[in-house]
Amino acid sequence: MNSIKNHFSKNPYSFYLTLLMLLTLSSSALAQRNTIWMMGLSPTSDSWGPTQNQFALAGYQFNDLINSTYLPATGINSAVGQVENLINNQSNILGIAHDYGGIVLRELQLQNPNISAMILDGVPNQGSVGISLLIDDQGVGFETSAEQLVDAIQNIKSGDECKDCQVVEAFERWIKDVKKGKSAYEEVLPNSPRIQNLDPPTVPFAILWGNQKDVAVSLPSFLSSIGFPASQTDEYTTCYRGALARARQEAKDKFTISTIRNSRGLFKNIFSAVGSIIKDPKTGNVFKEIGNFIDNTVKSITDRITAIREKDRELARILRCEMANQLLATEWELLLIENTAIEEEEFVIPDEALHRACIDDCEERNYYDGYNTDCNDFCDGILGMTYTKTLYKTQPNDGVLLRDEQLLDGASAVYELVNTNHLQEVDLNLPPVKEAFTDLFNGNAGAAFSLQ
Repeated sequence: MNSIKNHFSKNPYSFYLTLLMLLTLSSSALAQRNTIWMMGLSPTSDSWGPTQNQFALAGYQFNDLINSTYLPATGINSAVGQVENLINNQSNILGIAHDYGGIVLRELQLQNPNISAMILDGVPNQGSVGISLLIDDQGVGFETSAEQLVDAIQNIKSGDECKDCQVVEAFERWIKDVKKGKSAYEEVLPNSPRIQNLDPPTVPFAILWGNQKDVAVSLPSFLSSIGFPASQTDEYTTCYRGALARARQEAKDKFTISTIRNSRGLFKNIFSAVGSIIKDPKTGNVFKEIGNFIDNTVKSITDRITAIREKDRELARILRCEMANQLLATEWELLLIENTAIEEEEFVIPDEALHRACIDDCEERNYYDGYNTDCNDFCDGILGMTYTKTLYKTQPNDGVLLRDEQLLDGASAVYELVNTNHLQEVDLNLPPVKEAFTDLFNGNAGAAFSLQ
């Protein structure tokens, strides 16, 4: 004790410095916000661990009350009870949830006054048509709509072995994983008693909703997020694009190059960046026109692939596999939006004949002159090759949930996560996700969401 007194008597500033440090540490500990980070069911959600680590490293102060005893697969009521046991008498809790975990959090908030605010990220607030497509048997061989889609795509492949990338097979495995959790997922179907009777939140809440945008690569990208969660690369898209690139370099004639281009951009003119489709002026039936277009396009490309097969069986196999990949992605998108409202809008689009001629010329120059131009972007940017047409805008989605299924009236803030699929909505490596959470945690949408 005397040594301590002697130290401070010889160094009077040390006492005040030490006291200041202790007060700072105490203040820092008190500033920690109680949080609960709740993931959804594993086939459609992922751990919040990496996200928490990144925010902790960035200096955000929070105390996560959740541990491994939170098991959402046991059902919403059970999961609510688990979390209530974990939070005990803690106060001013910020709930952060993804997917199915958001419905658990909403139920918890209505029962527990200690939840003071919520962030609902990619949550089926209005239920999920996509989940019903994955788990509801349609009475035809006891298969779901998604399983029937896989059967149809396998028929398109006609026995060609697409083992190099296996996008269709990955989708099939995902369906099986979701069906294993059918009893829990049934609670978030659009017409389920849970969704129909769930009261709105009574505390401030923010909504983050995913919008994957590019349909042609959305499903492979989503499947990559499931199959390769630790990778920052879209493995499936990289795989099949690589196969097409190799095939194109080995192509010997313009007919083959054109077929590769048509397979690569199979449905780009159905779903553009704004997700628009052209309405049939005779029948007024949007989805009938899409079906006719798909049938005609698939037949046309299949005929071309058959002609190529006479010369190069391996190239024909790659093209058929790529067509199957894009057809699967597009048909899944159509299933998701089939019963949604469609809005008319005027858009400036390429003149098809001029645009096709431009792309043909560009591809030919690339091949014969060794250029590496992105012909679609090049031709899209040329003035005088466009005209205005009435298109019909479909509802954006994150690959599992439609936009309107993720929204909820009364939100303090709403963030669109552009080019983000359902699994990526907890990934801070994507700028839209990081920006949304940073804005919330900095208190820019209100002190209720602050971690500062």
